[in-house]
Amino acid sequence: MNQMVSRLNSLRAPLAMALAAVLVSSSLAQGPKGGGLPPATVVTGKVVEREEALGQTFIGTLQPRQRSTVGSAVDGRVELYPVNDGQWVKKGEPLAELLKETTKIELRNAQAELRFRQAEYDEYNNRALPEDIEQAKAKLAAADAQLRYAKSRYARTEALVQRGTGIAQEDMDLARSGLLTAEQNQIGAAAALKLLENWPRPEKLAQAEAHRDAQQEAVNQIEDRLSKFTIRAPFDGYVVQKHTEVGAWINRGDPIAEVIAVDPIEVAVSVPETVIAHLQEAIDEAEGTGGMLQALVKVDALGSELFNGQVERIVPQADVRSRTFPVKVLLDNPLVGKSRKFKAGMICHVGLPVGKSQRVTLVPKDAVVLDQGKTHVMAVDKTDDPKVSLARRVPVEIGAAYGNLIQVNGPLKADMAVVIRGNERLFPGQPLNIVREEK
Repeated sequence: MNQMVSRLNSLRAPLAMALAAVLVSSSLAQGPKGGGLPPATVVTGKVVEREEALGQTFIGTLQPRQRSTVGSAVDGRVELYPVNDGQWVKKGEPLAELLKETTKIELRNAQAELRFRQAEYDEYNNRALPEDIEQAKAKLAAADAQLRYAKSRYARTEALVQRGTGIAQEDMDLARSGLLTAEQNQIGAAAALKLLENWPRPEKLAQAEAHRDAQQEAVNQIEDRLSKFTIRAPFDGYVVQKHTEVGAWINRGDPIAEVIAVDPIEVAVSVPETVIAHLQEAIDEAEGTGGMLQALVKVDALGSELFNGQVERIVPQADVRSRTFPVKVLLDNPLVGKSRKFKAGMICHVGLPVGKSQRVTLVPKDAVVLDQGKTHVMAVDKTDDPKVSLARRVPVEIGAAYGNLIQVNGPLKADMAVVIRGNERLFPGQPLNIVREEK
């Protein structure tokens, strides 16, 4: 019995300390009742009431802004495959390279033929050299002299025949042949000179140009085919699936890798047909003022933080089973370390203004505090002392976003002051040191 009493006494002190800790924790959880904590430095804003479309929350799914299954445009064997799934790639970065030595040989052969065709074109396109023209003129002068001599010889031979001097017919034929030959030589020399003086001939130049251009296109075709042996990323994004490996044979059209773009990331929301017209009106109104309709997004996997998105478009084709229209919301996706904050496939809740226009209560977005799945704002209560204000927790339900304001349902009234800076660590009843009041 004495041992039991002694044992109870030994446990009494730890139990008392634990109970005191529980009481202190409970007191802190409830918050001090008007005191006990030093004043918190805060910035406040105002509660606003105005006519707006009533907001509603929908389930959405994060999905890539772009998705591409990149395929091969040529046949070949994979020589290099430098990417892995989950890897970030920039637009134009190689995803895979195929063996291309045979095509390189074809290209070098075509380029050599192109050089020949270019030289041929240059030959026809350049004017004749002065030396060539002088040589042609000399040949024409020699032909003229030869023609004069042939004419003179023919005339003498003909005169002797007419006198009956006994000139043989063979000599007459030889003189006539010499004259004809001299005439043809003179015509040829004159034509050669004219050709050089009028060089190039248009039809020859056109033929050479056509041959050169055709060969240039042959080179372009091989270069284009050669470029396709390197399969490149079509945009900045992540490789999410590999479809081949080094050494594999790839046929034209076979997939190489799947790439997705997630910045900005797209939120797909299914909106019932009964309210889609009101959402379209809100989108049109926002576009009419030069902006985009805002949406409030809470990603379940990332806790209670709220993110601002922009409604990009409504897909004008409803799901025939659910009678809902896909609505696309864009969400900036910043880098956190080496990866993006939002991942494709995450589920989220999206607040959209889809109801009829009515008077709603709005607070600055920074006034909303999310704590363990519940939302509240910290209202500013005045006291008998005009210099002293106290924080009061006001539970609210959030709705759609309207610029920098967000719709809330709760016991708030217009022009009521709420804390927008320093509200995350406030306790109910804690004194406030208001350094600025934003309108």
